[in-house]
Amino acid sequence: MSSSEKQPGRIRLSAAQPGVEFVVRDGSLTTLAAATQRLDLTVEPGLYQIERRAGEATVTDVVLVLPGGAHDEDDVRLPLPAVAPVSASRDAPPRFRETAEAASAALTTSAAALHVTAGLVVVTWRSGPGRGFEVLDDRLRRLQGVVVSEGFLATWSALLQPGGYVLRTPANADVSLYLVAGWQTVVFHREGAGMSVHMTPMDVPWRADAPAHTATEAALAGLRQGRPVFRHDVAGEWLGAPDAIDPMVGILAAHALRIAGEADTRYGDIVQRLQELLPGHPDVTALAMLRGGRIDPRELSVSWPPTLLASYRDLILPADLVSPSAIADGSMAERIAGRTVRYGPWLAWSDAPGPLRSPVLALAAGDLEVRGLDRTARGIGGPRADPAAYRQVTEFLAQVAGFEGTDVADVRSRWSTADIARATELPVRAVTAALKLPSYDPSMAGDEAPAIDLTTWSKKVE
Repeated sequence: MSSSEKQPGRIRLSAAQPGVEFVVRDGSLTTLAAATQRLDLTVEPGLYQIERRAGEATVTDVVLVLPGGAHDEDDVRLPLPAVAPVSASRDAPPRFRETAEAASAALTTSAAALHVTAGLVVVTWRSGPGRGFEVLDDRLRRLQGVVVSEGFLATWSALLQPGGYVLRTPANADVSLYLVAGWQTVVFHREGAGMSVHMTPMDVPWRADAPAHTATEAALAGLRQGRPVFRHDVAGEWLGAPDAIDPMVGILAAHALRIAGEADTRYGDIVQRLQELLPGHPDVTALAMLRGGRIDPRELSVSWPPTLLASYRDLILPADLVSPSAIADGSMAERIAGRTVRYGPWLAWSDAPGPLRSPVLALAAGDLEVRGLDRTARGIGGPRADPAAYRQVTEFLAQVAGFEGTDVADVRSRWSTADIARATELPVRAVTAALKLPSYDPSMAGDEAPAIDLTTWSKKVE
């Protein structure tokens, strides 16, 4: 074999849009390298499989690398399956892009004139007539906004104070939103495709051709599929210049690092930058509860639910097991725990949460839907227990007892409050309140029992 035949080759790949993932495999289909945006790999001469992926869109082929040669791709583009009408979107409905840009620009102009520091734009597309979306404040009161309808498209926009809000969907799922001073939040919803949340500075209208918003869509596509995207160098590339920034990319990138088991220094850098950009945002607070690879909430606490389900389920609820102040007592973040429903990667709940303070009221409602009664029952003694959490805990205990062939009293004696909280994904205080109420017959509950795999719970959850 000549010396030239021994010379290695190169595979160099570069994407023209954010969020394109590359995977290189050898002839035995063993993965040699994986990267986002750019990949530069030295290889032995031979055949290699190259996979290019953007969300669900994938292009794969086989290339031959000659001795001393190189395979170069420097302008890779793939149509992105995005909810928001970013430039790379493969199937944005007609005028979705123009409608979104116009609504955001109008809000920016109004904010400059009125010196308001936060705003919300909701852009929706649906295939036919029906009830639209509603925006509620932190006390679940319906808000008035500027509504513009054009065929299947509709926008809702308003200048608002920073803080927590609710997007109530036509299916009566309440989705958590949080506005931060200096930022405009833009929500996109497409029937059959899902929802996306973007952020842009108040003085910089949302634009479909902004790379940061394409990056957000790419990261969301990965999160929907359980794949981490943008794990590396996000703080420097996407959380820098104010004219090309979407902090949602940072939030999603931090979750990607966490999912990939890479919550190292780069994770801390991203979270620190997010704390500077979005002080008080519950998703950022949730991310900050993970320190050095372990849950350590210390002085951190949330009162409003985060926007991402992963922030709540994987960070805030575990932090509640460590610190009783991780979730503020009686807050919305505590009250929605027993009512969460699946809404893609977003945190949503089924109806307006109302704490139930009286055992008398709990027993008076066979299906725990107290109609015609004051749910808060202020002035009546007893522990504060939300009906949904109460039902979830008691049905869980009944199912464990049935699986083990014992009775509920025996299960309650062996399972700690923390074990039950971990198993049911409820805050410790919600479980404590439920356990103090008298038990009831689960068959009286009107709703379907929660899906619980009891085969994994023959003993306490570790």
